[in-house]
Amino acid sequence: IKRIPKTLYEIGAKIDLSWNKLRALVSAKVKKSGLQWLDVSHNEISVIPNNLEKVHTLTYIDLSYNNLSSLPEEFSSMRFLRELNLSYNQLTRLFSSINKFLYSLAILRVSNNQLSELPEDFGSFKVIEVIDLSHNQLEHFAETITDLRDLQ
Repeated sequence: IKRIPKTLYEIGAKIDLSWNKLRALVSAKVKKSGLQWLDVSHNEISVIPNNLEKVHTLTYIDLSYNNLSSLPEEFSSMRFLRELNLSYNQLTRLFSSINKFLYSLAILRVSNNQLSELPEDFGSFKVIEVIDLSHNQLEHFAETITDLRDLQ
């Protein structure tokens, strides 16, 4: 599969499009969505549409093993998202408000990227339990990371 329909976000509660040759996700033109779980790992995606946050029902997204180098700031507005996997991309930074609106986020995986620093407010996640930052180029942590009391 190389392209996906514009109505992707309106079908089903769970969609697995992993291990294809997708280069991009379609813009979210959502009238009504029941989509909660989206796996587009192991593709060739280099851009996330800046209106993906309109799919308010998403609780799980796996974007690992793609070609992402950045995330749109709007991505942070996905307030019901519980698990986000961005591992094995080329991310050099996380948006500064990653924890401001992703307040339901419990699991964040960003291993094997090019991160050299974390946003200063990174440690103010409300319910985060798992953060995987392994295999990056981190040189220092924000002091607020010690405030994360629910980490397992």
